[in-house]
Amino acid sequence: MSHAQGTIEYLVIIAVVVVMGLIVVSMAVSTLNNPSQQLSSASASIGSTIGPISITESVLDENGDGLIRLGNNSGETISVTKVRIGESDVNYPDSTLVSGSEAVFSLDNIGSACSCSGASEARQTCTVIVYTKSEYGLTDHYSTTTTIDCVQNVQSSNPAQVIQPILSDPPCVPGGTGTLADPLEICDCNSVQNIELRLDGNYFVGQDIDCNSATRLGGILWNGGLGFKPIGNDVNKFTGSLNGGGHKVSGLYINRTTDYVGLIGYAGPSSIITRIGVYDANVTGHSQVGALAGFSSGQISRSYSTGTVYGKSTGTNPNHTGGLVGLFSGTLSDCYVWSAVSAGSGSYYVGGMMGTISSGGTVNRAYSIGSASANWYMGGLAGVVQNGATISNSFSDNVVPVTSGSYAGGLVSNAEGTLVNSYYVGKYNFRDTQLNSTEPFFPKSGLGGDYNIPMQHNAAPANDWDFSNIWQKRDNNYPVLK
Repeated sequence: MSHAQGTIEYLVIIAVVVVMGLIVVSMAVSTLNNPSQQLSSASASIGSTIGPISITESVLDENGDGLIRLGNNSGETISVTKVRIGESDVNYPDSTLVSGSEAVFSLDNIGSACSCSGASEARQTCTVIVYTKSEYGLTDHYSTTTTIDCVQNVQSSNPAQVIQPILSDPPCVPGGTGTLADPLEICDCNSVQNIELRLDGNYFVGQDIDCNSATRLGGILWNGGLGFKPIGNDVNKFTGSLNGGGHKVSGLYINRTTDYVGLIGYAGPSSIITRIGVYDANVTGHSQVGALAGFSSGQISRSYSTGTVYGKSTGTNPNHTGGLVGLFSGTLSDCYVWSAVSAGSGSYYVGGMMGTISSGGTVNRAYSIGSASANWYMGGLAGVVQNGATISNSFSDNVVPVTSGSYAGGLVSNAEGTLVNSYYVGKYNFRDTQLNSTEPFFPKSGLGGDYNIPMQHNAAPANDWDFSNIWQKRDNNYPVLK
């Protein structure tokens, strides 16, 4: 072979190497600028399945930001609420995944929890926990180890297709003077209990509060088995304000033999309670029992409760027991309850949301699901609506057992007050022989069957609800508060 021929072959080889290098660089730049391509380039071998959740692809960059594609294999609709990688949490709004679907979630500020720093084009094996909520509100989490591709930089060319995390709340810092302009900030369960020390104060809940350990055996608020002490009573009423800031108090345990039992025992006419959830509560009292308030004649808005509520009162005394409030004569709007409510032998005036709505009480844009059981006067939303009280734009889908002489109703058992655009939307037909069937004790929606109202958010009774600012629509499910 001549010297000239060898030189030509050498130059050809160099040219091929340069061209291949340019192609690789071009592909890398294209991939880094397109999250779909970034994820698609991940090897199928990195996928993993944990319970009903599959992790099909994931990437992370040197700054601790990334993308993860999650699939729903559960057979039912679920929501992804949080992804934990190492010790870093990324929270999401209710991000609905119907069965068989996938979605890409943004991972922000993972930091050193699964570090790809200086490891571009490498892979890291990290622990991933995915937190979910079922369409019935049940929460769960699933843990696995998965391999994450490290890239130089994650940039979303189409952020509308990526589910973004919730911005973190500012740190909860106890303090404040208790005025409306400078409310006392509550950061733990013991601080919630201390509201009783200043019943006319103004309070703000700065973060989600877990009362489960504090109010149970061994906890600071166990009180020999009585659990949390309700705030206020008929002598010393709560007259201030409580703004939950969209947070919840979870795991509340109360087991009392007294009246006026709930997170707030007795809320007076000047009281204001808003934007708070009482989640997974276990509340027992004698009479006037509810998860949020035993009695209230004040304002309640944009609040909810879940769990179990039990009224011990027996015999001839009314129970006034409800999932949210026991006895109510104030103004309520935009609230819901997912609870099991029951009462003792011979009990009456029991409802899914309220046991009794007395004269002057108004309820607007509310619903309850779950169950409500007693011996007499039990209703899906309210046990009794007395003369001068009103329910508007509300519904119930509660299981209310009907027995002879029970005076049971899907919406209410007895309505001396006014019902406006409000319905029972469940699958049962309530017609107690002791009630005049022409009276509107338990009107049933003509739209047809379970879940129909929440599916048709523009239909009665939800046609007057604010789905832009207050309520969040959920396909094939009940709406929740934003």
